[in-house]
Amino acid sequence: MKAKIKSVDLGSDVGVFEYIPESSDCFSLWMNFTIGKSDSKGGDCFRLRVCTPEWLNRMAGHMLWGRHMLVVEDYRPEAIIRYVEQYVSSLEEESWIDIATKIARVMEWEFEDYAM
Repeated sequence: MKAKIKSVDLGSDVGVFEYIPESSDCFSLWMNFTIGKSDSKGGDCFRLRVCTPEWLNRMAGHMLWGRHMLVVEDYRPEAIIRYVEQYVSSLEEESWIDIATKIARVMEWEFEDYAM
């Protein structure tokens, strides 16, 4: 079984490709990805904090947990989505839960920590 990105948004009225950060070298935002089985329409929600090294430096102080985070030099949505697509498409497992668990290593999964 393989997975595929079905949609990407910022959780707001502003589209992924229309968004322009106030500062190109210092920003942080959450990108929401709907990812599902490649042969189906639906998917689960995964969230990823996209931020710059400068934002980390300014906001984090001396320490910061780094889970569910992608550090980028600037906001290039096409490149960010392509990078996530490469990871997602590299996964192949017997079940959706196995794929989703691997994606959840790098992105926040809506069902993370649910009791099965």
